[in-house]
Amino acid sequence: MTEKTTSKTTKAAPKPSTPADKVKEAGYTVVGLGVMGAQKVAEKSKALLDRSPVDVNQAVDQAKDQMKKVQNVAARSAVKVDDAAGKAVAKIEAATKPLEEKLPSSARTVVDKTRSTSKDLHDQFRTKVLEPAAQG
Repeated sequence: MTEKTTSKTTKAAPKPSTPADKVKEAGYTVVGLGVMGAQKVAEKSKALLDRSPVDVNQAVDQAKDQMKKVQNVAARSAVKVDDAAGKAVAKIEAATKPLEEKLPSSARTVVDKTRSTSKDLHDQFRTKVLEPAAQG
């Protein structure tokens, strides 16, 4: 007699959950709920913006205009500072020139380096602050 073998699919018994598995599942649940919550917030904020009496584009344009005004005031102030600094340096150089000639050569070298460095800083101020402000 031939015996028929039947193939039964047996479900594997569920693996006992460890505390680490439970924490992992809880983490997945929290992340999923967070994603769903973020989507809901995005939908609600879009709906509120659509119903808002404030035109967001207009508000952004107004903010840009205000920023431009602030930049213009800052640029004008920078020009005034540059002019004042230039005048102060000219007066200081005029006053110290007679004294500088009486210094020993080593001290004159230090004064020349200091003057050169201050001119370099002044040029950097002009190229990094004044020129971009004038172009913008």
